[in-house]
Amino acid sequence: MVFQLTYYFNMAQKIKYRFDFDANIQTQLNEFAKLHQHDDRHDFKEAWERWVENNQTIINSEATRLGNNGYDGDVIDKMFKSARYYFRKRPIQKAEAKGRRKYIGLDRVLLDAMDTHIGNTAKDTKPADAFDAFCQGNQQLIIQEATRLLQGGYLSKEEITQKIKKTYKNRYFKATN
Repeated sequence: MVFQLTYYFNMAQKIKYRFDFDANIQTQLNEFAKLHQHDDRHDFKEAWERWVENNQTIINSEATRLGNNGYDGDVIDKMFKSARYYFRKRPIQKAEAKGRRKYIGLDRVLLDAMDTHIGNTAKDTKPADAFDAFCQGNQQLIIQEATRLLQGGYLSKEEITQKIKKTYKNRYFKATN
C-alpha cells in the first residue's frame, strides 16, 4: 500500500509539457539576457559560453531538478533559448492595464432606422454600399447620435464613425443570415 501511494505521489509530481526554471535561475537568466540584450548573435553566444562555465554548479542542480520532474532534453540549450529569445525581449516592467470605458449603446431610434433600412435593401446591395446609402438618408439622426456619444465619453469622430458602421454591419449580417 505504501509503495502504491509513493508511486502515485511521484507520478502526480511529474510535469507533462511545461518545465519552468527555478526562480533563482530565472532571475540569473533574466539578468544575463538584459546585460547582453543588444549584442549581436556571435557576441551573445560567446558571453553565453562564459556564463555557462562560471555557473556550472547552478546549471547542474537545475538539470537535476528538471530531470527529476521528467524533463529529458538538453537543459543548457533550453536555458540558452530562454535567455536569447524570451528573457532578452521581455520588458523590465509590466505595462499598466487600461481601464475599460463604460459601454454606451446606440439609441433605439437609430437602431430601428438601421433595421428598417436593412430590411428594405439587404438583398439588393453589399453591406458597404448599404451603409453609405443609410448614412445619406439619415444624416440628421446620425448627427444627433454622434453628439450624444461625444457627451457620453467618446473622444473622437473616428471612434463614433467606427461604432455606427460596425453596428450597422453587424445588424446587416444578422438580418441576412
